[in-house]
Amino acid sequence: MKTRKEFLDNIGSPLKGAIWKKYPFGSVRQYWAENPRLYSKFFKENDQLNYHVAGHPGIDVATFQGDDVLSMHDGYVYAIKTDRHSLGGLVIWIASDELDDNGETIVVSSVYGHLSEIKVNIGQRVEKGYIIGLEGNTGFVISGGTPYWGNAPAGKGIHLHFGMYEFKDGKKRYNNPMKGSLDPLPFITEGKNVEGLMIVLANIKSYLTSLLSKF
Repeated sequence: MKTRKEFLDNIGSPLKGAIWKKYPFGSVRQYWAENPRLYSKFFKENDQLNYHVAGHPGIDVATFQGDDVLSMHDGYVYAIKTDRHSLGGLVIWIASDELDDNGETIVVSSVYGHLSEIKVNIGQRVEKGYIIGLEGNTGFVISGGTPYWGNAPAGKGIHLHFGMYEFKDGKKRYNNPMKGSLDPLPFITEGKNVEGLMIVLANIKSYLTSLLSKF
């Protein structure tokens, strides 16, 4: 059994040509934990904590329509969503094998959304770098003249939403405001990009400032 560290140290990019900097300097349109006001409103979580802290539970990255979407790790496809008009559009979930984390058995799961095409089946075994689908804009996307997309060069709303989660005994291991998700970027960039952590700290500062302003 691999350890959690061994597994996470080997996470790969879901889009081969992606540049992990914020647009216009790179391919990232929205980091993990960004825009909590938008997501607290969308998920109808209007308390002050969520309003300031409960941001984007993944990363939005845009290259081009039909770009190959790759599995970030070895594992198996455990769920697929095929309703193009649902929240995430065409979505794939991939689970790792069981991992050891200091004596605890966990599983890491990755999710890939807004695809234009799915190229795998439920139960299929995949390896890191395997083409699982194509980038698209199915489902609900924020696009066209908004501060989140602007003139997205990939086309209106075309992007990949991807995220990571850890599970223990079939339940999400973490209970954080980003729906229990992890920031995938430090693992993809070997710790070189910690933008998500900086956003979380800024969000917490905003929340604490709002509390202090009431006294």
